[in-house]
Amino acid sequence: MKRHISTILVFFIISIASSQVLRIDHKELGKDTLKGWHGDFEVDFLLNNLGSSADQESTYLGFRVISNASHFSSLHQYYFKNELRYYKAGGNEFLNRGYGYFRANWNRKRDIHPESVAQVQFDNIRHLDLRWLVLQGIKAAFVKNEEHELDLGVGVMYEHERWSDFSRENLGITKNLLKFSSYLGWYTDINDHIYISMLSYYQVGFDRKDDLFRHRINGSIEITDKITDRLAWVVRFQLQYESDPIVPVAPLIYELMNGIKWTI
Repeated sequence: MKRHISTILVFFIISIASSQVLRIDHKELGKDTLKGWHGDFEVDFLLNNLGSSADQESTYLGFRVISNASHFSSLHQYYFKNELRYYKAGGNEFLNRGYGYFRANWNRKRDIHPESVAQVQFDNIRHLDLRWLVLQGIKAAFVKNEEHELDLGVGVMYEHERWSDFSRENLGITKNLLKFSSYLGWYTDINDHIYISMLSYYQVGFDRKDDLFRHRINGSIEITDKITDRLAWVVRFQLQYESDPIVPVAPLIYELMNGIKWTI
């Protein structure tokens, strides 16, 4: 676990270095002239229903620290997103969730262009010891102007997961699956102060060992209210559903978050 935390921290440090002004999803609607490094830093308050088993739900309060950084060249965009979560539950304080995410948008100015993704993740609450994945896909921007953007992405993903099965004397379970992945994203400026983004993912892969298809659906909506040039109020809601969890955790989880984002 120390090794996993160290990996996340490395991504975290890289992502906040040499940062400038940019929104959290690192889009500037209708603008293809961005160059150099851009980034932001956010601290959130969380309330969620993550539980230890499918029959028991627990309520957690905690904080989330997020960093984002992008580097724009004349042709490509390289995007880093990193997250660490700190919870206090039952009188105990512990760091128990985190991930590092990297995406490259090749020939980003074109409406249809390839993109590559890599991610590493751990989640003690849901007994996920390690998940890493790589993805190669195509992104298409159906609407792209100064106020709105509508994106569709499809690709092939390879995912490695290692879980601790607490229901069977802490036995470990490892899965390596090839999956189809798709997403739909909508981003809009309501006015000079309020920005909304909505993003939904669908991923599916066939598990030959268990002879079933494993489906994953993830949706989020985020509202950003700009207070000053560097300070913004952020409200975010996320929902995730796993059709057949590998260990007996709750298949449906949600998170409601609000916090302050500081643009560096």
